[in-house]
Amino acid sequence: MKAQLALRFLLLSFALSLCQAQGRFEFRATLTGASEVPPNDSPYVATGEFILSGDSFFYGVSVYGYFISHEGATINGPAPVGSTAPVLFRLNPYVVTPPDPWAGDLGGVDTSGTLTLSAGQKDELLAGLWYVNLPSAYYPNGELRGQIQLVPEPATWAMFGLGTAALLLRCRRRT
Repeated sequence: MKAQLALRFLLLSFALSLCQAQGRFEFRATLTGASEVPPNDSPYVATGEFILSGDSFFYGVSVYGYFISHEGATINGPAPVGSTAPVLFRLNPYVVTPPDPWAGDLGGVDTSGTLTLSAGQKDELLAGLWYVNLPSAYYPNGELRGQIQLVPEPATWAMFGLGTAALLLRCRRRT
């Protein structure tokens, strides 16, 4: 009986720790040529920052260095890592930042904007089944790719740790 109660408490603590504050979820993606299908040897690396708040999905993708692309970035899905999927959204056109050698800045390209998602699309996103794809003239099917991954809140691990510590203390007192 005590073991079942302890297990239920532990599972409840874990489930509660997975909850995000007020329906706001943060995601990140690191885009590389090695993540493309098939992989390529592109020297560029891009980063993506994303926020899902309600039905609004905010995105920002940046490529550092002299990255030239005549194509726009896309979000594709649903597909796990290593698989391809059709385009779900075409992202806004790039804004080019020219290099400034005096400041040590390599320049780059950025795109940002907001999309409205359906319930099904939010489920796919939360399941980690979307990726960002950046095609280029050299790689028209995609030069850089990165899976959009949920970033756990720091409070998530703190809540889980506190719940586990409380369970261990309670079990220790009873023995």
